[in-house]
This record gives sequence, C-alpha cells and structure tokens, in this order.
Amino acid sequence: MSNLVKVHIDKNKLLYGVLFLCIFVIVGVLLDGYNSVVSTINIGQGYFKNNAHVYYGEEIVTDADPNYFELLGNDFARDSQHVYFHGKPLPTEDPQLFRILNGYYALDSQRVYYFHTPMIGADPKTFEIVFDNYARDAISLFYQGIQVKNIDAATFEVLDDQNNIVRDKNGIYQNLQLVNAYVRYGGYGRYGYMWAGTFHVYDGYTSGRVKKDFEELEGGYIRDSEAIYYQDRKIEGVDTDTFQVLGEKLARDKDHAIYAGSVLVSTDADTFELLGDGYARDKSSIYYIEPLSNFDDSVEAVILDARVFTFRLLGSQYATDDTSLFYEGGRIDDYDPSFHITNSEIEEAETNTAKYRGRQVMRMIVGNWKRTSDIDWGECLLTTYEGRQEIQGWYIWDTGYVDKQWMFRVAYADLDKLPVNIRRHFPSGDLVIEEPRIQLSNISEELQEKLKKASKEHPQRVVLTKFSTYCEGPPSAEVDEK
Repeated sequence: MSNLVKVHIDKNKLLYGVLFLCIFVIVGVLLDGYNSVVSTINIGQGYFKNNAHVYYGEEIVTDADPNYFELLGNDFARDSQHVYFHGKPLPTEDPQLFRILNGYYALDSQRVYYFHTPMIGADPKTFEIVFDNYARDAISLFYQGIQVKNIDAATFEVLDDQNNIVRDKNGIYQNLQLVNAYVRYGGYGRYGYMWAGTFHVYDGYTSGRVKKDFEELEGGYIRDSEAIYYQDRKIEGVDTDTFQVLGEKLARDKDHAIYAGSVLVSTDADTFELLGDGYARDKSSIYYIEPLSNFDDSVEAVILDARVFTFRLLGSQYATDDTSLFYEGGRIDDYDPSFHITNSEIEEAETNTAKYRGRQVMRMIVGNWKRTSDIDWGECLLTTYEGRQEIQGWYIWDTGYVDKQWMFRVAYADLDKLPVNIRRHFPSGDLVIEEPRIQLSNISEELQEKLKKASKEHPQRVVLTKFSTYCEGPPSAEVDEK
C-alpha cells in the first residue's frame, strides 16, 4: 500500500514539472517577441530596424544587415553589401564607394545614377555636376539624367537657369534648342546681354539674327550690318548708315526720331528734342510720349494741340502754352492762367488734400469731372475725381490688383468720358490698350447680374459718380443706381 502511494506522488511531481517547463517556454517566446518589438527603432527616411531585420515602412528590406545599416541622405541607405533606395537594392558592386553628388545624381565605381536609375553612357570616373540638373563627363552633357548630344560638354555653361538659357562654343540655347544668337562675353559677366535683370536671346522670334559684327551702342541700342536693335527688339524701317544715339533712349536716323526703340512718326528728326515729364517737341509740334504696352518700352508720340514757341513745363507732368493747361499729355479745361507750381514736392494739408505750394489741385476740371483730392501715399498718388457720367460696358472675369475678379470693361466709345486715360492707368501684365477696365464699388447684386449677362454687343449702362486712380492696380469707381 505504501508503495502504491509513493508511485502516485512521483507521477504528480512529473506532471507539475512538465507543466512548469511548458509555461517557461511559452513565456520565453513571448518575452523574446516583446523584446524584439521594443528594440525596433525609427532611424529615419522611412526606415526602421531591430536586432534581426531592417524595414522600409512595414516591409522587410531583404538581406539588409541591421548591424551595418546606415542612412546616406536623399533616400539612400547602405549596409556592408548593398546600397538601397526606398528599400530596394541598387545594382552596385561597391557599396562603400557609393557617394551622392547632389539632389539628383549619385555614383559608384561602375555607374552613375539619376535618382536610383542607372544612366546610359555616363562615365563615373569623369562625371561632375555643372549646375543643378546639368552634369557632364569627359565626352557628353546630361540633363535630367539623359544624354544631350547636340551641345559641347567641355564649353557648356548655364547663363540663365530661370529661363533655361545655356551656351557652348557653338551658340546659345533655350530649352536645349539652338537659337540664332551671337556668342560673346558681355559687360555683365555673362555671355550675351542683360537688360533689366533679364537675359535676352536675340532669336528669329524677337529680334532676328544678330550678326557677329554687331556693335554695342549707348542707351540700350545695338547695331549690326543689317539692322538696329533696342534691347531685345529689332527696329523696323531704320536706316543703319545714318542711325545715331542722341542720349538716354533717344536716337535718330536721317528721316526719324526714335525713342526707346520706337520710331516716332511725323516727327522732324533734325529738330526733335525731349523736354521732360514725357513731353517733346520739334519745329512744328508738341508731343506727349505715350506708352503702348506693359511688356516693353514701346511708345508712340501723340501730337498735342499746343503752341510750340510758348510751350513750357510746370513740373510734376504739368505743362502750359499760356492758353491751355496739360497734365500727362491731356488737356485740362477751365484753365486758370494763375496756376503754377513753384516746387514739385507735394505738401499735404490737414485734410489730406494735396496742394502744390498752396494751390489746391482740386480746382482742376476734366470734362464732367472735378479733381477733388490728391493724397500722397509714399511713391504713389491717390487721385480722386467727382462728377456724374453715364457710360456703357460689361463684366469680364479678369485680373484686378492681384487676383482675378469681376471687372467692368468700358466700351471703347466711352473711354473719353472718363477723367483719365485708363489704358495707361491699369498696369497689369496685359496689353492694357486692349482691355480697359475699372473696378466698381457699392454696386447691388441685381446690377452685378445684369453686368455679367451684358456683352460687347449688348452693353449695360451705368452712372459713375466718383472715380479714383492709383499707380498700382485698376482705377475704381462708385456707381449711382438711382
């Protein structure tokens, strides 16, 4: 009986031992997995690693050695055997010789890579970065990882990276296409010419071909054996043999006066002279130099109905011939001969109404409009006119001061009813002569809808009561709907 009891007790001990061993193994496995999870760390650029594996995101990077794994930058990484890009191995045999050149190019002893793609025909032994996406080896030029076959790599140079203008010994290229241009070292440290901060290529679309026998003149003019150019524009109808620069932007040939590259028709070349503030004269006429475009300096000379021999400047774009008063080339009715300007500085009165040495500008009248205030805002003048004028037009969705908005497109027939020439007072990026427009204020929703439905063929009538201009952005006007 005692023997049977002893055997029974031994079986229980064996059972408990097996149970304890199972629990120990299970806990060990769980702890090992737990420790593995705890030791997985984020090493950057989308990579994670622990003692056993390297991960890119949630995917295991095959064959990556976590003990030697390191980040190189630009989404590249490596261990002792491979280089990786976004977790995928590159076909490199020399991981330790792999190096990044810039944000686009990398190389090892056997290949050059554009991002992670091996490049065809690139020699890693002579490969170098020229600028940004441009690179070369001893034989070829590369752009965005692709071999450029029509440009000489040895003499390649970037002239204007903003407009993708480059050069080599054979010519000047835009968007890697050869343009008809000369190659010379300009006075601004670049090949070609720099006007107003922009590099201009004289090609068949703008200036025609500039010959290599060109001559750089003063005032922005260039002459070659066949033509005269102003900045990036060819001047048509000019005699090259008699052309001469008179000063600043003014030039002449045997038949014409020329200003800023524009031939001033009907002018006498022998007696033409600039007076200032946009005014000019010859032996028979007074002119106002009128801008034609916001894209360039092109102008025309508008003949004024003014007496030549008594015409004189008053300052601040005012002038008189003792019978009429002119402002910015426009005649001001109701001329007061006592009007004068002794100093061009604007003195603000307490009411913010500008005065010219005590005489208020608000007394000037233009058609149905009375000029009521000139407020000096630093470099610009806010000018306001009051009156009452019915005009026709329609709404267009176009650029206002900064963003697009509903603008009132004035019918050409009614432009003269406004107090200023709004073709000049709307300095947008458009050719302002084509779309004269103003911004309407205090306008009802009902009238807005009518204006949106109106058109050039069926314009809408509105009555303006106040009109304001500023040197930036379109003019604005208030509307009377009564």
